[in-house]
Amino acid sequence: MTAQYGISQSTWTMSYRGESFEDGSIGALELADALRALQSLVVRCNALTNDPEAPPMLRIRSQPPGSFEFLSELSVHIAAAPLIADIRLTADALRAVIFGVRGTLGVLGLIAALRGRMASNTERQGDSIIIEETADYKRATIPLRIFDLAMDRDVRMSAAGVFAPLRGNANNNLVIRDGPDDIFSMNGNDIDAFEYGDTGADGDREMELPVQSLSVVAVNLANRNARWRFSDGKHTDSYYIRDEEFLDRVMGGEERFGKGDILICRVVQSEYTQRNGQVSTRRNVIRVLEHQQPAIQEPLFEDTP
Repeated sequence: MTAQYGISQSTWTMSYRGESFEDGSIGALELADALRALQSLVVRCNALTNDPEAPPMLRIRSQPPGSFEFLSELSVHIAAAPLIADIRLTADALRAVIFGVRGTLGVLGLIAALRGRMASNTERQGDSIIIEETADYKRATIPLRIFDLAMDRDVRMSAAGVFAPLRGNANNNLVIRDGPDDIFSMNGNDIDAFEYGDTGADGDREMELPVQSLSVVAVNLANRNARWRFSDGKHTDSYYIRDEEFLDRVMGGEERFGKGDILICRVVQSEYTQRNGQVSTRRNVIRVLEHQQPAIQEPLFEDTP
């Protein structure tokens, strides 16, 4: 790739939306921490691909009220020798690496797809990495540059900081736009995907449980990554549904639920360490084997966490 020397620029709009931002305001410390994290994310990704001695300049412009929205203007020096192959990333290219483009995951999209885990079972193929299993139990092919950035500790910690203002309310969301087009979004339900925890020998511990018989307590149709509430007869907990075929039927209205319904499932349970050192548990239903409905059903309303 041939890059013209000089300064390249790119812009995008960021909107923190939801109940916490209806008055068009945000806490000063929350905003400062989020913008500091955004700056660190951009600088780190640039340093690993362009030149650490020529840091990018990120400026923020406020936008009209209705949410807390601002325009981000990024300037990148592209005269320096690249650190990866012969690639010199312009501001637009660096933005695409971080946020992705239509149909292609960027660094943030890959971290979200991994649901906070580090990738395992990978295979190198040319300039790409094949990830045999994301947290959604799908095979994905990712450009090597994006994979390396997503596995970087500082990148992941900065990414977590960008989304920190969403915490505490599942109805909050952050939307990254290029003009009228959304290029990345996430909501408060997905914030734990960006809770960085060091991984390795003492990192995530994952195991598949014996086939589970789970009683439906509450369904959540807000989005495909929303948590449902199930009871195993002793405890009631939140679960993520990772069976895409089952979700297709649910979202298409082919599967209906009532009190007393039972799902026979394969469940994978993982433990991971959050940034504060707390160990948390995540339960993923990877396959719904059977949906049992009682002869007489009572309606089950959606649960909005």
